[in-house]
Amino acid sequence: GVESLVGFCSWPRLRVLEIDLQVNGLHKGACSPLASTLARSPGLRTLAVTLAANSIRDWGCARLGEALGGLTNLSFLDLLLGGNAISADGCVVLGSGLSALCGLRHLRLHLEDSYVRDQGAMALASGLQVMRDLRLLELQLGENRIGRQGAEALAVAVRGAVQLEELEIHIANNEVLDAGCVAMAHACTALKALKRLSIALEDSKVTQVGWRVLSGVLRRMPALEAVHLDLDCEPQLYKHLYGRLPLVVRQC
Repeated sequence: GVESLVGFCSWPRLRVLEIDLQVNGLHKGACSPLASTLARSPGLRTLAVTLAANSIRDWGCARLGEALGGLTNLSFLDLLLGGNAISADGCVVLGSGLSALCGLRHLRLHLEDSYVRDQGAMALASGLQVMRDLRLLELQLGENRIGRQGAEALAVAVRGAVQLEELEIHIANNEVLDAGCVAMAHACTALKALKRLSIALEDSKVTQVGWRVLSGVLRRMPALEAVHLDLDCEPQLYKHLYGRLPLVVRQC
């Protein structure tokens, strides 16, 4: 089981740990030995954990969140937990753990196809707000019933990561509305070093009002080198998105 796989990794001098156990039918108890391993490896600098499409649920997510709180030396974190039926309860503990990682420079957090909702998104945003040194941030939160409040909280967290060079934020199939889209667009204006941007907001109840604000903001970001947008705006709005940028726009 997982315990036998990760037991050998509990070395105090361990600096890099990558574990990929996606689609393995794992239940919440599988996270206990992994969390114990992390707790005994405080020197980790790079951690990549892929547990997507299992059944670890809130309990498993919480154990991982608690363990993350002790990994204050991390600079690189991939935590791919999509499709695990994680709700706001798990996100509260995970967000608390993330708040200890103020030295992170790379974060990929996947929680798509779960039950995060506004409360969970706000808890995650609280953890992200301390990460002022991030250079890359990737958030996959599609299909989580996140509304305006959750999207606005995430936008505040993104706005504070002023060193970002690459940002991917995918919150498609939610209910962020125009207010959430506008908040995210305005957050991007604070990211003067941003070079690459990917935003997915299709099927999130955003109208032409939100798309126009987003397109106007993008055209005022001179450092951008590449933009990828997954939208469901009307074709006539695309002209507002074209300029000198190498732009990829997909109509949904």
